[in-house]
Amino acid sequence: QKDVYRMLPKKIPVTEAYKLLGITKESLTQGLKQNCFPFGVAVKHEIEWSYFIWLRPLLKFLDMSEEEYEEWKRGERNEISFW
Repeated sequence: QKDVYRMLPKKIPVTEAYKLLGITKESLTQGLKQNCFPFGVAVKHEIEWSYFIWLRPLLKFLDMSEEEYEEWKRGERNEISFW
């Protein structure tokens, strides 16, 4: 079963994605709700929303490599905006 999970696209949390994008959390979640971004979706439940953001489409949107992303995660590039 672990092999099945490895084949699934890697997701990242909203808190990481909005910082990477250089926008507010509200802008990201509203954009996902309105289908404005090609890297994730918002799903409405009875009361709350769930957000799914996939890493590779997000990196493609930012024109960012996985190596640059890993550097950013380590804090080496947090000051750089990719917009």
